[in-house]
Amino acid sequence: MLFGSVTPSIGRSRTVELVRKVAEAFRNTAGIRVIIKLHPSMRIEYLQPYLGKVELPAHVSFSAEPVGELLTKSNVLVYNDGTFPSAEALAFGVPVVFVEPEHGLSLDSLDGFPQVRSVARTPAQILEAVQNDLATGSGHDEDGLAAVRQLVGPVTPGVLSLFED
Repeated sequence: MLFGSVTPSIGRSRTVELVRKVAEAFRNTAGIRVIIKLHPSMRIEYLQPYLGKVELPAHVSFSAEPVGELLTKSNVLVYNDGTFPSAEALAFGVPVVFVEPEHGLSLDSLDGFPQVRSVARTPAQILEAVQNDLATGSGHDEDGLAAVRQLVGPVTPGVLSLFED
């Protein structure tokens, strides 16, 4: 079985938007197990009232497992904002699919690296992008690692000093 991870942003409205789109996109794809990893500050109990009547298929669930552990068994990552889950995925060689927001600004840190990610907006586009990445095994390896190096940069004594007292 293929394994996909989904990492919504810290914001409630964007999280709800992504969970709804993912539930619809993967409704009839039992061959892909989808795990949604909420931001550590977002609790499912807090989110549930805002999901309304969204029903997750049996093969779509939430996990408290750390993102790094999920990525070791993921074939693809679907995300909607932020830097680290997408950069971590690229470092693991896992293809990434960025889901653009319906409203508001896109806050994708990989925006300057269009060659390292697929982009989708609708549930149908999400499914198509995921299936394409799974079929091609596209992890965008060299370009992805170059993007990660640019985003994260080397950890030098000067960088470390920024975080010291």
